[in-house]
Amino acid sequence: TIIIHSRHLPGTYGTSLLRNHSLNGVYGEMAKQGFPKEVIDGVKDGVDCNLYFFGDKVSVGAMYGVLIGAVIVLSAVYVLICFFDGKNKNPFEKVKRKGLPKKGK
Repeated sequence: TIIIHSRHLPGTYGTSLLRNHSLNGVYGEMAKQGFPKEVIDGVKDGVDCNLYFFGDKVSVGAMYGVLIGAVIVLSAVYVLICFFDGKNKNPFEKVKRKGLPKKGK
């Protein structure tokens, strides 16, 4: 049986990136106010800014890599499906160019 956890899906990384960037100023202000690093890391873990993949923390660069890779792979699959489908090989074949309608007709 294959179990897919949310940490395996690219959307999880996109959501985490949004949270990281939107809350980055808050974490910086907490550090300026004197909160211990452990507390800030605990808050990041609590709101899923820090993701862990099999116990290892996923870096922001790796999150971008997963997200960009998923977009490229899914786009390629879509293009291949459209190409091999046959309906969209030449979409302009059935289009007939017509001039502007004549006045008075």
